[in-house]
Amino acid sequence: MKVFTLVAVATTAATGFALPALAGSMQQPTVEAPVAVPVQPAPVQMSNGDWTGAYVGMGLGYDHASTSPDIGSGSSGLGSVFAGYNYDFGKFVLGGEVAANKAHANWGGDTLKSTYDAKLRGGVDLGKTMVYATVGGEHADGVHGIGTMVGAGVDYKLTDRVIVGGEAGYTKYNNADGAGTDLKNTTLTARVAFKF
Repeated sequence: MKVFTLVAVATTAATGFALPALAGSMQQPTVEAPVAVPVQPAPVQMSNGDWTGAYVGMGLGYDHASTSPDIGSGSSGLGSVFAGYNYDFGKFVLGGEVAANKAHANWGGDTLKSTYDAKLRGGVDLGKTMVYATVGGEHADGVHGIGTMVGAGVDYKLTDRVIVGGEAGYTKYNNADGAGTDLKNTTLTARVAFKF
């Protein structure tokens, strides 16, 4: 019995000393810092900001005709179709445009119905937006002479092919009725164009 007890005590003591050895050393384990893997950003898809190319479009708006000296004025809706070409130099855009317009604005004893214009456009390339000014000439059915026109507008690219914008124009016809009356025509137009 004493031998058995002695063996049991010795076994217990040996187990108690051996357990820390099985558990590992008493030193804190060394933890290595994680390795950072660089994350590549997803490529950003930008719309093409190049305005070079031909385009065709249509517009709807407002037309107001007045005279000097005042012999009558009138306003009407305005519809137009146009075509042009732009060349993008980087920061600046130059181009030309022709248009045919339909209105029904009374002035004096006449009515301004159909006008046809040709103009130069010069703009600032702001990426998807272009702000521009225009200068050119306009002919109107039933009106004497060619009117001098100026204007300004803004175009915005919805896609690389679809452009929306707005334009304001002013045209003056000297001696429009052949009797010394000047005709002044103001237009505001919302436009949509398709670029080739």
